[in-house]
Amino acid sequence: MRARILTAFGCILLSGFTSAQPEAKNNPQVSTAPLIAPSVGPTAGQGPVEINVNITSFKNRDWVEVAWSGVETPGADDAIAAVFVGMNLTLSVPLRYKFAVRDPEYLSTGSGNLTFQLLNQREDMQFLFFSNLSKSGNFSQAEVIEMCGYPANATGWIDPGTINYVLVSGLNPSTKYYYQVGDPSFGYSQEFVMLTGPKVGATSSILGLANADPGHALRDDAYEWEYDHNTRLVTPPGSMADIYSAIQNQFNGNGLQQGASLGINAGMLADSAGRTISAFNGDLSYARGFATQWDVHFDQFQDLATQMPVMVVEGNHERDWPHTDDRFQNTATDSGGECGIPTHLRYIMPTPQQPVTASDNFPYWYSYNHGPVHYLSYSTELDYSAGSAQNNWMISDLSKVNRSVTPWIIANLHRPIYTTSISGVSQSSDMQGGADQRAAFEDLFYQYGVDLTMSGHVHWYERTCPVYQKTCVPANADGSNGAPVHLTMGNGGQWLSISFNPEMPAYLEALALEHGYLRYSVNQTTLAGEMVSSVTGEIMDTFSLFKPVGWNNNATARASQLSSFEPNVTLGENWIDTFGIDGGITTNVSTYLLEILQANPSMYAGLQNATLVQNINAVDTLENTLQVLNPAMELLYLPEVQNSKNISAEARKVIQEYYLPWLSIVNNTGVVVMGNPVASAK
Repeated sequence: MRARILTAFGCILLSGFTSAQPEAKNNPQVSTAPLIAPSVGPTAGQGPVEINVNITSFKNRDWVEVAWSGVETPGADDAIAAVFVGMNLTLSVPLRYKFAVRDPEYLSTGSGNLTFQLLNQREDMQFLFFSNLSKSGNFSQAEVIEMCGYPANATGWIDPGTINYVLVSGLNPSTKYYYQVGDPSFGYSQEFVMLTGPKVGATSSILGLANADPGHALRDDAYEWEYDHNTRLVTPPGSMADIYSAIQNQFNGNGLQQGASLGINAGMLADSAGRTISAFNGDLSYARGFATQWDVHFDQFQDLATQMPVMVVEGNHERDWPHTDDRFQNTATDSGGECGIPTHLRYIMPTPQQPVTASDNFPYWYSYNHGPVHYLSYSTELDYSAGSAQNNWMISDLSKVNRSVTPWIIANLHRPIYTTSISGVSQSSDMQGGADQRAAFEDLFYQYGVDLTMSGHVHWYERTCPVYQKTCVPANADGSNGAPVHLTMGNGGQWLSISFNPEMPAYLEALALEHGYLRYSVNQTTLAGEMVSSVTGEIMDTFSLFKPVGWNNNATARASQLSSFEPNVTLGENWIDTFGIDGGITTNVSTYLLEILQANPSMYAGLQNATLVQNINAVDTLENTLQVLNPAMELLYLPEVQNSKNISAEARKVIQEYYLPWLSIVNNTGVVVMGNPVASAK
């Protein structure tokens, strides 16, 4: 079937989203905008610098060659940047930029040539030259209505254009639909095709995809400004300052490294045939206040999202901001001032409250049925404690699920309920978040027979056994799960974290330190999943859950089992799993190691050509990550470091009981630390 959808930029319930965007202003052709050439930018006393481009207009995803000449005193921190025509650079930041030294002849000639990819972002564009980028970027704040804080209401703001939504009803199940989005005045997008899901019911079968923390990456390897003003943004690649900053980033959380996101997208696209549902479980774009990065994210995942619904939950990097009613007592700033508003307006979900409004306290939770599955999607960033609106909604929703129609329940969320992360103590820490959710939901999920939870936030993959109160629960007599299985899929594109607990808790069955995505199938009796590496295509883990035909959940009987359940775990036996490690202690260790390196540059000078140093958009595999970390980590083997009085007694204990055992594992195992890997994904 073929149809046109008028003025539909984002058809969330139909296809997720598209970037068949409204045309750039004052141009008669859809998705085409004038490109200004030549143009001269901020040169800081350099004299006239001429910039030329090889095209005069562009369509979405077009490539442009930018040539410049006339730089009298070329420097390693000069840059070429794409900006909107007329953009006030005291109030805004460039859309993307590259250091001029990416052209190897630049420092000797003062001229060069670089290639960029452009997206139609509804405005005319031009390129500017920046001399000494490290001294640029002292941007002022400008108020923008609705956003909650900086930079979303200031330097990160660009006009998002008009976002239109169309709800298409009356679609037939298991049917291919061909469609376009657009407007008679502006024109239409290319033709897209999607396969609708099967009829809801126990005898139906579905194929699905899922990931979390996908982020975004620029195909042209350009840089984007970030809300935390990371040093690497203004430091020439390969310089000593850049190397040191790269090491710092790997210790502290490398929010810049998102190159793996492109591989995630490619892998999911390659696996999309026949699949009718997908989930992105929080920390979606990592725009964190910079609206241009939402455009990049949507363009990147357009080809997937036009084939099937993309159902999302919000994460901390979409939602959290002081004094906006998140659950973190006005301490979290992870959204860069967005406080959920761009997410709620760009990703319209079937939430209880419709229509969606630009509100920082919007109830972003919902459920839906697809084939034999009831999906439950909730916010880990808003209050979910007993008696809260979200908790009451969840109780009501679970109590109404008809298991003869949808025998399976899958919960989508952002922060994991179970994790081997070491991050503990603070309210927003990984382990405290898990403990809080177990207090709020674990009994409910056990009582109502939730089968699987899929989360992210922690940037690796892990899978538990069927678990309740940290105890593996055997299968029921009929072969069905005795408790939910919990997946963490934070390896979905944003930087790879590897700081897991080396003393594996008994409930852990799989752990993989590589980027990937989940593909799964569900029918009446089997839910089977595969975690696929987006780097190699190999299957890093497989799992299957079973239940007999005609299975039903006896919620009353299961509720009566709760009081007599005896956990098989001793408090404090695995002290990291029980208490976690205070971030202040690991910061004490990392700060000390970095101080040693900073005083001895020769220790890391050899990293000049390291993959993650040379390319901020490179894929951060385990090998590449350890390459950057090793100069600092090798110091941990020195007795003078282990016994140093420059760190606290707690830090010395953490070196012995966490860092050294952890190093032994990451240096002596592959990316699959635990699990059921398969030789090839094909």
